[in-house]
Amino acid sequence: MPIPLSCIVSAVMASLVLLALLMMRMDLRIALNGGCAGFGTAVIMLLLLRHLFRATGPRPRQAVSDCAEDVLLFMTMALAGATASYAVAACTQGWVDHAMVRLDHAMGFDWRDLYAVTAAHPALQISGRIAYASIFASPAILLLGFARAGQRVEARLFLATFWVAAVLSLCLFLFMPTLGPLSYMWQGPISYMPTSGVYQAELIPLLREHHLKLIDLGALRGLVGPPSFHACCAMLYIITARNSGALRAPLTLLNVAMLFAIPVEGTHYVTDIIGGVAVALAAHGAVTLLARSLRPLPEAGIDTALYGVGAPAPEAAS
Repeated sequence: MPIPLSCIVSAVMASLVLLALLMMRMDLRIALNGGCAGFGTAVIMLLLLRHLFRATGPRPRQAVSDCAEDVLLFMTMALAGATASYAVAACTQGWVDHAMVRLDHAMGFDWRDLYAVTAAHPALQISGRIAYASIFASPAILLLGFARAGQRVEARLFLATFWVAAVLSLCLFLFMPTLGPLSYMWQGPISYMPTSGVYQAELIPLLREHHLKLIDLGALRGLVGPPSFHACCAMLYIITARNSGALRAPLTLLNVAMLFAIPVEGTHYVTDIIGGVAVALAAHGAVTLLARSLRPLPEAGIDTALYGVGAPAPEAAS
């Protein structure tokens, strides 16, 4: 059986309450502008689609309702997570870049070498940007596919895992803030500006000193790392794609490409990426165990030791 919707909604609502309290504590507010209005409009449209197509009827109607519900939950989680990264960053102190560089060098990786190669080859820059930007394409494809196929178990498992992974990433980021390798390691002119630029090094000091108090939902820059949430998402999408039928191979290839693009386009240490993958595996394992615990118990009189929980039991003798 799928994870109950009420559990996921309750978790998201609790997260929003905690986020609001943290933002008040750090003197942060949401800017009431076009970005906020756009998100509000999207929420209303998705709620209407979910309600209007909820009535019993042909399968396509239910698929629209399910897809609207799942997209709304995912969008809320993603937006709340990005917003929370600002509030969490305001609570951080110091930088751990030196430790990240030492760990990377211990594994034989030097970020500057990869950056220099990318800066010298426009084809790598274009492909890297496309792969890095696919972080929202994969979940859209997955959720649409699950809705069309009526795979509610898979959709709910993915959404719950995404929420747990986001919470774990934010908690770890609180203790491991970094400037990022481009700001910390690179010397000389920046011949190629990656997608994530140097926002990390610019925004976190402003947040710590309370000079930045308004968060524009239309211009959010994710600040989580380490661990790399892009790497975490790539791993989650690869795991989830196992149940997506014909989409499995292209989604896997797309997210493997994203993993390779993250060091430069996301300005992440390779240690960040390993940490993101580890968070994804931990979140998936925890939610999978939870989902198994929610399976209905066998009816009384069935030998669970013989047939196992959730296993089909033989028909009773007449």
